[in-house]
Amino acid sequence: MTVKHIRPIIAAVTCITIMSLPPVLSGEIKAARYRVSFLLGSVELRNDDKSTTVKNGDFINEGDILFVGDKSLVELRPEQGDASFKISGPLVYRCTRYKLAKDFSRNNLAYRFYSKLAQDTYHYYPRTIISAVRGEKDDEAEVRNREQSEALKEAIDLFRNARLDESLRTFEKIAAQKGLQRHVLYLIDFYRAEILFTQLDYPGAMALYLSVYKTRNKQFMHSEIALCRAILCAVYSDRPEQARKLIAEYENIYDNKGAYMAMLGELKSDLADPQPEQ
Repeated sequence: MTVKHIRPIIAAVTCITIMSLPPVLSGEIKAARYRVSFLLGSVELRNDDKSTTVKNGDFINEGDILFVGDKSLVELRPEQGDASFKISGPLVYRCTRYKLAKDFSRNNLAYRFYSKLAQDTYHYYPRTIISAVRGEKDDEAEVRNREQSEALKEAIDLFRNARLDESLRTFEKIAAQKGLQRHVLYLIDFYRAEILFTQLDYPGAMALYLSVYKTRNKQFMHSEIALCRAILCAVYSDRPEQARKLIAEYENIYDNKGAYMAMLGELKSDLADPQPEQ
């Protein structure tokens, strides 16, 4: 799977203006039949001991089992209504009426949260990123700092323009520099996480988001957003218990000063232990 195949589904943060989803109607989330409106990668449907490859336009019914492959994704839309939700792999997804309704609601909450984070992510460009190493003259270090500062700006701009492969290669070259300041390493790892998130590698992205969030480095400006992104990774990879723990950690650290307390409160309620299915 190449980057060009995934660009249409998840834009790089703030590369586009993300519109709010329409309100979810109660009639929509009670649907027992959903249509496949988009898919990426390998998705199989199993029912009555039969296995078929899922295609765009197929209908998914209550009782079906979806086998969603690694780094694969299927978007389902109620038979009546325009809103939709996505299921990402690797995952075995059993389609019960309760689970479809619950995940439909959760996915819409998560997407609104994702949209808010995307709008709030400020792309900054540090000017001092290199410290002189032993044996290096000040003027040599200054030249190298200027060159790498320009390279960092280029890498971030490539990311913002969804040129992810080029962006990642440029970040990797910068990360190999001697004397790189810690906050710059954290910033590079943040963008590595953003790229993995865009490529649907939610476990890999979550590990990087949490590593940079936990540094609490004052010069790294994305700590709060990194924790929130890790929460989204847990939701999208179907790890509700981990998502709840990370939300509790956010509440403990940021309390009422947190910019995302209200939205995380909604998500936390939706992640509550499910009631027995009817």
